[in-house]
Amino acid sequence: MKLTLPRFALISALFLAGAANAQVESESAKAESPQDFAYGAPITLTDSASFYQLTLPKNVYTETSWPDMRDVRIFNSQGKAVPFALKSTAEETTETRSVATKIFSMDGYLEKSESSSDTFFLKSSSGLEARILMKNEQVPEKTYLVELPKEGEGYPNLSELKLTWEPQKENWQTRVSVRYSDDLLSWNEGVIDAPLMSLVSGDDKMLLDTIDLSKKSSLYAPRYILLTFYQAKEQAIPNLIIAQGIVKSKTVAQPQVSIEFEENKIGEKNTNEIIYSLPTAQYLHSVSIRLTESGSVIPAEIEYRSSEKGEWNRLTKTVIYNLDHKPFSVPTDKRLIKDIRLKTKNDAGDISALMGKRDVVNFVFNIQGNPPFLLAWGSKAAQNEVLNIDELIPQALKDSVSLQDIPLASLEPTITLGGKDRLTLPTVSEKASLWKKGVLWALLILGAGGLVVLALKVWREVQQKTE
Repeated sequence: MKLTLPRFALISALFLAGAANAQVESESAKAESPQDFAYGAPITLTDSASFYQLTLPKNVYTETSWPDMRDVRIFNSQGKAVPFALKSTAEETTETRSVATKIFSMDGYLEKSESSSDTFFLKSSSGLEARILMKNEQVPEKTYLVELPKEGEGYPNLSELKLTWEPQKENWQTRVSVRYSDDLLSWNEGVIDAPLMSLVSGDDKMLLDTIDLSKKSSLYAPRYILLTFYQAKEQAIPNLIIAQGIVKSKTVAQPQVSIEFEENKIGEKNTNEIIYSLPTAQYLHSVSIRLTESGSVIPAEIEYRSSEKGEWNRLTKTVIYNLDHKPFSVPTDKRLIKDIRLKTKNDAGDISALMGKRDVVNFVFNIQGNPPFLLAWGSKAAQNEVLNIDELIPQALKDSVSLQDIPLASLEPTITLGGKDRLTLPTVSEKASLWKKGVLWALLILGAGGLVVLALKVWREVQQKTE
C-alpha cells in the first residue's frame, strides 16, 4: 500500500501522541525515592511505637517547593515512603474564674390575659420589680433574680452558674428555667427545664448544682438572670442562698516559626520604595517590621504578592512605629506571601528587619518497614500525598492511640539528597503540557513540510505540462 503524505502525517501524529501519553503515565506511576528530593535528615526513634511525630525544623519550611508542605516525605530503609499527616500544634487552654453575684428572692402573681400570653409580675422585698410573659407555662414554685456586677463597660459573660442552697436533710429535685435581661422588662429565653437535685442513698450521693449557660450567644453578656424553679414530686425546694457565676475563657496558643525576609531591591524611580523577599512563598500569620531607632514613626503602604512574577495586592496602609524597641506587627491572615513591598514617605532605610511568622505544624507518620527512617523534603515534582489526621489514625484506633501521647522523634543534621535542582524540576502536569506542546509543534512542522512537498509536486506537474 502506498503511504500518502496525509496518511503519513496522521500516523506520525498518533505515534507522537501515544508516546507523550506513555511518558506521562510512566512519570506518574514511578515510585518516589529519596533522591527525588533536595534534602533530608535521618530520624532517631526513642520508643517502640506504631506512630511518631516530628517537629519540623525552620529550614524545612524554606527549602520546600510547596507552601502546604506536600513535598515532605519519610522513607524507610527500603526506600519506600510511609503514610503521614500534618498535625496542628495549636494548644487550647481554659481559664476559669468566679464572679460574685447578688440574688433576690422574688414574689409574684400571674395576671391572666385574653391573648395567648399571660403576664407574671415579680417583686423583691427590696423593691426590685420585673415581669415576664408566659405562654401556657406552669407557675414557678420559686423565682430568684441574679444581678451581675459591672466589669469595665459591660458585665461578665457567664459560662456556668453554680448554686448553693440551705442545708436540707431530705432528698430533693427540681427543674429550672433561665431568662436573660438588661432592663428587667424584656427577657430572652435561655435554658429550659434543666435538672437540679441533691440525692443521698447510703454512701452514694448525687448532686447537680450547676447550670450550663454556654449555649447562649458568646457575645451576649446580660446584667440580669432570672431563675424560675418548678417543684417536682411534691418535694419542697430549699432556699437558694448563693449563686456563683463562673467565667470560662478559652485561649489558643499556636507556636510559630519566624522566617526572615531579605531586602531585594529599592525601586529605581522611587527611593522610598523597597521590596523584601522570602526564600519561598509562605502562608503567613503576620509580618513584623523592626525600625532602627526607638520612638521613630513611618507612614507606609504595604503590598504583597504570592509569587515572584505575581500581581501586587494591597495589604494595609498604616503608620509603622517603634515603641520600646518592639517590632511592629501587621496581621496577614494566613495569606500566601512571597514578597512584601513597602512604600514610605520617609527614608525606607529606617527599617532594619522584616520577619514573617507562620504556624508550626507537626509531621505524624506511621512506622512501616525497617529503620533507619529518613525525612526528605524539597521537590516541585512531588504529588500531594498528605493524609488527613483522621485518615492516618482512624476512629477505631483512637482508643489505643492518643494524639497527645504520640512519641516525638528527633532529627540528625541535614544531608543533601537530590540537590537544589529538585526544587525547580517540572511537575508531571507541567511535563505533560511540554509534551503536548512538543506534539503540536511536531504536527505543525509535519504539516508545513507536507505543504512544501505538495507545492513542489504541483510545480513539477505544471512544468511537465508546459514542456
